[in-house]
Amino acid sequence: MKTSDNNRTNGAAPVKEPPALNRGENFGGNYEIPQLPPGLEEKIELAKGLQEDITQQLKELSFGPGGEPVIPPGLPGELILKDELEKIKDIITGKYRLPAGIRIAHVELTQSTQFCNFDNLSSGAADDNSVPLVANKDLIIRVYVDKRPGMAGYVPNLVTGRVRFAGKEFTPLNGPIPPRDKTLIRRSNLNHTLNFRIPAALCHGERTFQVRAFDIAYTSPLVGIGINIDGSLMHFSSTSETFYARFRNVPHLKVCGVMINYAGPNFNLPAPLGTDLPTSLSRFLPMFPIQGFDFGPCTVTPWGDDMQIESGKKGSGWDSLINFIANLRSASTIRAIYVGLLPTNLAGQLGIGQRGIGRPGIAIAAKDDTRALSHELAHALTLLHLDDGTGAAGPYETNYPKYKEGTFPFGSIGEFGLNTSRMTLFDPANSVDLMSYGDGMDVLFPTNTWISPYHYQRMLNTIVASDGTGDIITIVAIVVIANFRVYRDGKVELLSSYIVDNVSRYDNAPITDAILLDIHGANGEVVGTHRCHRHNPYQDEENAFIDYHELIPWTKDFSGFSVIRNGKVIDTIKTEKKKSKIKLDNISRVQRNGDLMHLKWNTEAENAEQPTMIRYSNDNGKTWQAIATDVKNASHLVNLDLLPGGKECRLEVIASGLQKVSVQTEPFEVPVKPRKAFLYSPQDGETFTAGTSISFLGGGYSPDHDPCGFDEISWHSNIQGYLGAGNQMSKNDLIPGTHRIIMSMPDGAGGEVKTGVWIRVVEEGDDREAGHC
Repeated sequence: MKTSDNNRTNGAAPVKEPPALNRGENFGGNYEIPQLPPGLEEKIELAKGLQEDITQQLKELSFGPGGEPVIPPGLPGELILKDELEKIKDIITGKYRLPAGIRIAHVELTQSTQFCNFDNLSSGAADDNSVPLVANKDLIIRVYVDKRPGMAGYVPNLVTGRVRFAGKEFTPLNGPIPPRDKTLIRRSNLNHTLNFRIPAALCHGERTFQVRAFDIAYTSPLVGIGINIDGSLMHFSSTSETFYARFRNVPHLKVCGVMINYAGPNFNLPAPLGTDLPTSLSRFLPMFPIQGFDFGPCTVTPWGDDMQIESGKKGSGWDSLINFIANLRSASTIRAIYVGLLPTNLAGQLGIGQRGIGRPGIAIAAKDDTRALSHELAHALTLLHLDDGTGAAGPYETNYPKYKEGTFPFGSIGEFGLNTSRMTLFDPANSVDLMSYGDGMDVLFPTNTWISPYHYQRMLNTIVASDGTGDIITIVAIVVIANFRVYRDGKVELLSSYIVDNVSRYDNAPITDAILLDIHGANGEVVGTHRCHRHNPYQDEENAFIDYHELIPWTKDFSGFSVIRNGKVIDTIKTEKKKSKIKLDNISRVQRNGDLMHLKWNTEAENAEQPTMIRYSNDNGKTWQAIATDVKNASHLVNLDLLPGGKECRLEVIASGLQKVSVQTEPFEVPVKPRKAFLYSPQDGETFTAGTSISFLGGGYSPDHDPCGFDEISWHSNIQGYLGAGNQMSKNDLIPGTHRIIMSMPDGAGGEVKTGVWIRVVEEGDDREAGHC
């Protein structure tokens, strides 16, 4: 098996060859594997015991008229074939070694996508198995078994195998399969390989593991004898090799949800539940280079702007919604990806031409729209569109590979992708990368969209560099969150803007050369220049306007900014002549239908309808989370159940504008909440056919506690006992019966929390309906 040095550090590679005279257990590949003719184990064992006597009898063995051997006393009575006699004697004397008729031609290690050009039908763009492996994420080992060329021993009709990994032995998910000539094995067919699932709980650090392939028909009298991994004799034609894997620690993707109650003329779509967010994101968890999500506090907000008007057009709800969520994120100290989750687009209220929007740090799409949500979350992790002719707007990813030297269509995923949860393959010949607009169907599981190795590794690097937050650089400061719209004719409109403290002043969005800002000091003089960013990737210069969301460091001398386009000042935005005033009128705690706090305030400003922002702190103002923005009314109801607790909690009301105007409540106490357990899959009452893969997904959540460690979440069945660990896993070995599935974990407060469902596993062909996750 040919491998590269890169493979030896990131993926699969044989362990270093032992010396020629001391090969030990690590045989395979081109090693000579001890192999005996069919049905001779008893003969050999007896011959070894009788040694010289038996050897002499074998030498004197005669044959009858029909060519059948005459069995001397003391030897087994089974038929000894004439052409086996010399081999028997050579085996006894230790002179003869015949290679197995099968061999392990290749092993592919994949968790989503992987370079592997075994059949020369993939890209060949990098060394095999060089895509990094992620710790605590399910691993699929695909074992390519072929017929050994040249002189070889017995070739079985069907083979199966075993993988010994981290001290445990695993059977394949499929098979048995027939061994094929190497030229006939296709990576595009999952049943051309033996496929093994290694649970996420075992995938960490550096692992050496053994792979064995052998004849399935071990009871047949024509089966050969081979050597097991431990050196013992086996009743089948067998081959074995040892490989190496290294797993990289990748942080959880940190997510805060904004659940959107969308209402318009003649309709009111309720906001998705908090549990809908992990359910929607989990559908493409097998695609992304992460082990899971870390869910932070979520916010529920009403929304009424028209989502049927596409981005870049006047009145677009998409444009105003991304501005709204950008304000929430930029005004929060704790960094995370903000996911705006709209209700399911059942009747087209969210439009047809546009189903989502995203920018670095922000993704917005509808519940259950896997294609749009994964695409926008990739935008949140700084990935750009592909210019593959499917209609996506620029800016584009200019370094995207032309896989297989351009033989694959541009935008192809380049390598075979694998959904390890559902065990479905994505062919690079007809599957597009998630940053293309191809395969735009609004379905739970798109059939021709996956991720390329290029974007998989780009996304992994961003997640690692940003510690799962999307922000590679964080510099805390007092910041002017300046939102403005630049029209084609040069008009500049200031949108709701806020001055906030204890937030990051760095924006990971791409820099644009179209617009610069000159920052003015106390007397109107230019004290600095600010380069603007591409805030909304769905707007371009052909639109009537472009929106900007800029984070400008604030000082007490700040007096506004000038907007410069093509080297010329097109407008100047100055601070308000009269500073606004804001004061709290009423604060009341409502312990009804949850822990609620009602805020009421009064604002004195030039604009009587001046919007406001609400922020919350559970540590007396050291850190803040924005929970509402662009509040038009002078009151707001805060759901404290959704927020982390503490003894010194505060709420802050900030007036919009370019003056620093805000007011805070006195400290108050909010209870610290233990984790609650949420089991998303399987669902209660589901029925599965024995042998099918069942996806287990769940976790614990509290705004006050970090997510559970991987080993802290355990799964049990009342029939089979312990099933595994982790927030997500797949099992295909549940036995028929009615199972009570229990997921349990620490509650963060010294106790345990658990939840469960009932499922039924039936034999194949059972007339009771069976489905799958």
